[in-house]
Amino acid sequence: MVISIDYGTKRAGIAFSDESESIALADKACLFKKESELLDYVDNLVQKHNPREFVVGLPLGLEGKPTKISAKVQEFGKKLEETFNLTVVYWNETMTSIMASKAVRKDKKGSLDSESARIILQEYLDFKKGQ
Repeated sequence: MVISIDYGTKRAGIAFSDESESIALADKACLFKKESELLDYVDNLVQKHNPREFVVGLPLGLEGKPTKISAKVQEFGKKLEETFNLTVVYWNETMTSIMASKAVRKDKKGSLDSESARIILQEYLDFKKGQ
């Protein structure tokens, strides 16, 4: 089982895989003021789902270069690794927000974030199956 996080500065989209790691399912987004609140939320997910790893969306520009938030996302990923002793895989999230916006109503921001996390995770799962 894998948990995916689309990290933002105030909200994180969450998705998780089924047990066979074939299908990604969007969960509700987590609104937070402090990163520690997000880590507490993730702790509850870890206790409930017992994942083997995390997939974290890494924002890269269209040329594949890091953006302003890329370093913050990687810092958060390091905290995940240290806190939960699980592998963190970074996955290029370029264009996932655009794809998610086509699937979710515009007034559902949290749903948009979690749909982005679902797309990130589904791409990762499909990639792993193809290896």
